[in-house]
Amino acid sequence: MSVLQKGLIAAGFEALKRGCVLVYSTCTISKEENEEIVEFLLEKYKGRAFLEKIQLEKINFLPGMLQNTIRIYPHHNLTESFFVARIRKLS
Repeated sequence: MSVLQKGLIAAGFEALKRGCVLVYSTCTISKEENEEIVEFLLEKYKGRAFLEKIQLEKINFLPGMLQNTIRIYPHHNLTESFFVARIRKLS
Protein backbone atom coordinates (compact mmCIF):
# COMPACT_ATOMS: atom_id res chain seq x y z
CA MET A 1 0.00 0.00 0.00
CA SER A 2 2.98 2.34 0.37
CA VAL A 3 3.01 3.31 -3.34
CA LEU A 4 -0.64 4.33 -3.11
CA GLN A 5 -0.04 6.13 0.20
CA LYS A 6 2.84 8.17 -1.28
CA GLY A 7 0.55 9.38 -4.06
CA LEU A 8 -2.22 10.21 -1.61
CA ILE A 9 -0.03 12.14 0.82
CA ALA A 10 1.60 14.10 -2.02
CA ALA A 11 -1.81 14.98 -3.50
CA GLY A 12 -3.09 16.05 -0.08
CA PHE A 13 -0.03 18.19 0.52
CA GLU A 14 -0.31 19.83 -2.91
CA ALA A 15 -3.95 20.74 -2.18
CA LEU A 16 -3.03 22.25 1.19
CA LYS A 17 -2.79 26.05 1.42
CA ARG A 18 0.49 27.54 2.64
CA GLY A 19 0.67 27.74 6.42
CA CYS A 20 -1.96 25.03 6.93
CA VAL A 21 -1.54 21.61 8.50
CA LEU A 22 -1.90 18.09 7.13
CA VAL A 23 -2.43 15.32 9.70
CA TYR A 24 -1.27 11.95 8.40
CA SER A 25 -2.59 9.07 10.47
CA THR A 26 -2.91 5.35 9.94
CA CYS A 27 -4.30 2.50 11.99
CA THR A 28 -1.05 0.55 11.77
CA ILE A 29 2.44 0.78 13.23
CA SER A 30 4.20 -0.47 10.09
CA LYS A 31 7.28 1.64 9.30
CA GLU A 32 6.61 1.14 5.57
CA GLU A 33 3.17 2.74 5.84
CA ASN A 34 4.13 5.46 8.31
CA GLU A 35 7.64 6.82 8.77
CA GLU A 36 8.68 5.91 5.22
CA ILE A 37 5.67 7.74 3.78
CA VAL A 38 6.35 10.84 5.88
CA GLU A 39 10.07 10.72 4.99
CA PHE A 40 9.07 10.54 1.30
CA LEU A 41 6.95 13.68 1.70
CA LEU A 42 9.62 15.59 3.63
CA GLU A 43 12.20 14.76 0.97
CA LYS A 44 9.90 15.54 -1.97
CA TYR A 45 8.93 18.91 -0.47
CA LYS A 46 12.21 19.71 1.23
CA GLY A 47 12.04 23.14 2.81
CA ARG A 48 8.25 23.29 2.35
CA ALA A 49 7.09 20.51 4.69
CA PHE A 50 7.81 20.59 8.42
CA LEU A 51 6.91 18.08 11.14
CA GLU A 52 5.29 19.75 14.13
CA LYS A 53 5.07 18.44 17.67
CA ILE A 54 1.79 16.74 18.59
CA GLN A 55 0.05 17.35 21.90
CA LEU A 56 -2.73 15.00 22.99
CA GLU A 57 -4.59 14.93 26.28
CA LYS A 58 -5.99 11.81 27.93
CA ILE A 59 -4.33 9.50 25.40
CA ASN A 60 -1.18 7.56 26.20
CA PHE A 61 1.34 7.51 23.36
CA LEU A 62 5.00 6.97 22.63
CA PRO A 63 7.31 8.83 20.24
CA GLY A 64 7.41 7.52 16.68
CA MET A 65 10.60 6.64 14.83
CA LEU A 66 10.68 10.17 13.38
CA GLN A 67 10.99 13.20 15.61
CA ASN A 68 7.60 14.80 16.39
CA THR A 69 5.57 11.76 15.29
CA ILE A 70 3.68 9.51 17.70
CA ARG A 71 2.52 5.93 18.03
CA ILE A 72 -0.54 4.87 19.97
CA TYR A 73 -0.53 1.25 21.11
CA PRO A 74 -3.58 -0.91 21.94
CA HIS A 75 -2.36 -1.97 25.36
CA HIS A 76 -1.93 1.65 26.47
CA ASN A 77 -5.44 2.89 25.60
CA LEU A 78 -7.65 -0.11 24.83
CA THR A 79 -7.75 1.00 21.18
CA GLU A 80 -6.28 -0.11 17.88
CA SER A 81 -2.72 0.88 16.92
CA PHE A 82 -2.24 4.32 15.38
CA PHE A 83 0.53 6.43 13.90
CA VAL A 84 0.14 10.21 13.71
CA ALA A 85 2.23 12.95 12.05
CA ARG A 86 1.39 16.67 11.93
CA ILE A 87 2.89 18.32 8.85
CA ARG A 88 2.82 22.08 8.23
CA LYS A 89 3.13 23.47 4.71
CA LEU A 90 5.55 26.36 4.75
CA SER A 91 5.52 29.16 2.19
